Amino acid sequence: MPAYLHPGVYLEEIGSGARPVDAVATSVTVFVGESTRGPIATPTLVHSQDDYEAVFGPLASATDTMGLAAGAFYRNGGKDAYFVRVADPTAANTKAAALDLDGETATKVVTVLASSEGAWGNAIFVKVRKPAATDTSFALDVGHTVKRSGADVFVVDETFAGLNLTDGDAHFAPSVVNTSSRLVRLKLNSATGGLPKAFPTGNVDATALAGGAAGAAGLADYRAAFAKLEKVRDISIIVLPGKAMAANGSGNIAVAEALSHCNKVGNRMVIIDPPSGTELTTAAAVNALSLPTSNYSALYYPWLTIPNPFYNPDSNPTAPRILTMAPSAFAAALWSRTDGRRGVQTGELQLPFARNPEQARDCRARPAQDRRH
Repeated sequence: MPAYLHPGVYLEEIGSGARPVDAVATSVTVFVGESTRGPIATPTLVHSQDDYEAVFGPLASATDTMGLAAGAFYRNGGKDAYFVRVADPTAANTKAAALDLDGETATKVVTVLASSEGAWGNAIFVKVRKPAATDTSFALDVGHTVKRSGADVFVVDETFAGLNLTDGDAHFAPSVVNTSSRLVRLKLNSATGGLPKAFPTGNVDATALAGGAAGAAGLADYRAAFAKLEKVRDISIIVLPGKAMAANGSGNIAVAEALSHCNKVGNRMVIIDPPSGTELTTAAAVNALSLPTSNYSALYYPWLTIPNPFYNPDSNPTAPRILTMAPSAFAAALWSRTDGRRGVQTGELQLPFARNPEQARDCRARPAQDRRH
């Protein structure tokens, strides 16, 4: 208790112990679908477009539905979201691209692997720099190639110098690379074969990894992904890039699995995409789709048009100027933006979103050739 040394009136505030109720986000989205790279069946929390590209790579093509969805989400006000890559990890061809490095006294002392499975790793190039065979360390350059004046030129994205193969040393190559690189991992095969030799030799700047591929996702893979999401309690919205309902009314296995998951956990819902190119102008047209009647689902219509990020009047003039894109990622972004700015009491449909190329400039995603990690 404070000491009162002089006569007078004093005010003393005593805490009641009551604390304000923290706001809980009600629009955290999870995107579940196939992507070119990234961990398989692993929910990954992403805060921005840059964070997404660091893990799952830049937009790879006009058919990269996960990359397009991420771009639409973050460029229309979306905030935190989870992303789960689905693929068939048991497929014979699901593997990370790789390249063996020979040592001074033995072959294949180190294997360089892409950081995740998929064909994307086949575009990774590496170079070992070691001026003399007696050097006690080596350097590893990792990058990609670009066309310049008709020739492939090696561009370094990451470089690691002063590496060795002494386990426990601060410069032990697998430890340094595996904790720092976004692109590759190192696997030590032999500790007695000497350091990797300078590679490649001659006039070749770098050599590509090879053999990377990922099996197409099936029902079991979506089921495994949603099993992982049962433990992530802050999700409220599910988006399935590339998994629109079938125009013939046969449904969609990913949508069915997502709804089963929602019924089980009871605290989230699915934004369903209608089939592309289908006009829903009559009740009969809507009924023909055999849409789910679950309380845990919503559907937005129509598909939107956005500028094609791969169109360039000089370098790629034959590409389409615009793309059509499913509306679910845009709707999820508006839910997130509404929740963050105005609160859940504001209806999502009261806010505008891009409907045509002129209005969709903020939805443009960056192509792979413009961003490298």
